[in-house]
Amino acid sequence: MLAGIAQFRLYFRRKVQKAGREKLRRGRLNEQFIELGNALDPDRPKNDKATILSDTIQLLKDLTAQVEKLKAENASLNEESRELTQEKNDLREEKASLKSATKNLNVQYQQSLRAMFPWSAIDPSVVVSPPSYPFPMPVPVPIPTDASRDLATVDHVEDIYKFCKLIENVSQLHDYRDS
Repeated sequence: MLAGIAQFRLYFRRKVQKAGREKLRRGRLNEQFIELGNALDPDRPKNDKATILSDTIQLLKDLTAQVEKLKAENASLNEESRELTQEKNDLREEKASLKSATKNLNVQYQQSLRAMFPWSAIDPSVVVSPPSYPFPMPVPVPIPTDASRDLATVDHVEDIYKFCKLIENVSQLHDYRDS
């Protein structure tokens, strides 16, 4: 009989412990429901478990739909980004080719200028510019002479030479800046 009483006490103790553990578990669940209800809507007039669960389920469905929508938008934006990157690379290549074509056209233009005007290729730093005069200087204009005369060109060259010498002498006499 003692063995029966000991077994009954052991059984009763286990029952009490199980009931205590169950009460603690329900208490924690109730606290979590209250916390969940306050997180969903702190001003909710009805805060029973069924309302909290249905609101939570609806919120999860809405958030899942929003996640799917954002995933689709992200995929669309990634595709657009890839397309824009490709377009940017194409534009860079086109810019490089246009730059090269422009350079080639400039070279061709300079070559044609040199062919048409050979003196344009002369370095301007080595060309002596005429002196500046404080007063207007007359410039002789060669008058065309009779085409039958062979020395007409020579006469003009001599006139131009004489004029240049005259200009040099005048500039030397009136160049007061060097003295």
